[in-house]
Amino acid sequence: MRYLIKVAYDGAPYKGWQRQVGVPTVAETLETALSKILAHPVTVVGAGRTDRAVHATGQYAHWDTEKPLPNHFLARLNAVLPKSIQVLSLFRVADSFHARHLALARHYRYFLGQNLPLFWRPYAYEMEKLPPLERLREVAALWLGEKDFRAFCKGASNYAHSRCQVFRAEWSVWTYAGGATLFVFDVVANRFLHGMVRFLVGASVRYATGRLPYEKLLAALERGDRGWGLWEAPAQGLFLWEVHYPQNALYLLEHYGPSSAEPFPEPDFASGAESAPDSSGAPFGATRSGTRSAH
Repeated sequence: MRYLIKVAYDGAPYKGWQRQVGVPTVAETLETALSKILAHPVTVVGAGRTDRAVHATGQYAHWDTEKPLPNHFLARLNAVLPKSIQVLSLFRVADSFHARHLALARHYRYFLGQNLPLFWRPYAYEMEKLPPLERLREVAALWLGEKDFRAFCKGASNYAHSRCQVFRAEWSVWTYAGGATLFVFDVVANRFLHGMVRFLVGASVRYATGRLPYEKLLAALERGDRGWGLWEAPAQGLFLWEVHYPQNALYLLEHYGPSSAEPFPEPDFASGAESAPDSSGAPFGATRSGTRSAH
C-alpha cells in the first residue's frame, strides 16, 4: 500500500529535507517517526528538496507499507514528531504514484518584512526599508512563461536542461495594525532548480534597490550570464507553500489540526491592506475527494 502525507515544518532546526549523514534533516526525522509507529523501516520520497532553514506549509511525501495503519494515525504520528514538524493530511494513492514525478506544479512563497513582531522574524527576511513594490513587480513579469533559469540556480551543469515553465510570479503586500508590512512573492512553476526561488528574489531585490542594472538582469535571463551577482535571499523567508497533483490522484483518509499551517495571520483587508495573494497558487487545483474520516 502506498500512502502520501502533507507535511508542514519549521526548517530552522534542520539541514534541509534530504537525508544526510550525521546531520538532522526533515526526511530522516519523518522516517524515524513512521518506522517507530509501523515497526518496520520506512523510506519517504518527497515532492521537493528544500534547503537548510527553508520552511514548508505544503510539502508532500509518499511511502510504502504492507501493514494496515492504526486508527488515528496522524495523531499518533504527530505525537512522536518534534514540535517543528506537523503532518496535516494522510492520503491513499495508487501504487504507481510518485510524490515528485507526478507533481504538476509547485508553489513557493517568499516573505519580505518590515517592522515585524518578534515572533514573526524567523519566517521572513526583515529589511530596514522595503524596496519599491512597482520595481519588484517589473521583475516578476520577466519570469513568466517558459524560460532558461541557468543563471538563477546552483549546479546548473547537473541538469539535463534548465528550462522551467513559470505559471505565476507576482508580489502582493500585506499590512497589519501597528505598522508591520509583508511583501509576499508567489511563484508557481512546473519545476524549480536548486536555489532558484531565492536567486529570483535576490535578483528582484537588487534590481528594485538600484544595485542590479536592467541590462544585466536581461543578460542573465536571455543569455544565462551568471555575472549579475548571484545573491541568494536568506533562507528563512522561503516556504514550499503547496504542491499540485492531478485531479482525483489523492484519496483523503485523515486530516489533522488546522486546514493550513500558514505562519502569518491574514491581515484585515477591510482596513487598508492592498491585496491578498491567492493561496490556491496555480491553475492546478488538487481536488481531495472521497474523505473517509477526519481528525
